[in-house]
Amino acid sequence: MDDTTAMPSVHLHYWAGARAAAGTASEEVEAATVRQALEVAGAGRGAGFARVVAACSVLVDGLTAHPDDLDTPLAGPVQVEVLPPFAGGAADLERGPGGRDPAADRRESALWTAVPPSGTAAWAGPRRVVP
Repeated sequence: MDDTTAMPSVHLHYWAGARAAAGTASEEVEAATVRQALEVAGAGRGAGFARVVAACSVLVDGLTAHPDDLDTPLAGPVQVEVLPPFAGGAADLERGPGGRDPAADRRESALWTAVPPSGTAAWAGPRRVVP
């Protein structure tokens, strides 16, 4: 008699930079925990993938997973979203929010273009932002 126990299926969905690092939008692995699933997915992908995943937020079945949650044994199949940081970061008091130069932020804001709601034909042109 075979004593092997099937591990839960973990569907990994990668977003943005995580998708680029993984080389695929999604994949399915079998693992006992989310951390193990990420390790299985990283096997053979190199240190770049590991660095990206380490910086990512992870959602398990739509809920934020904290580092300790990644080691919780899985009771059944789960959907895991791997989301890299999209913007922002820690504030640098000398450089402004996210460690950026406030003057550079103002220059970029001057070039901002408004995008209309989906389904409309109207586009707003470049806007000048006055600091």
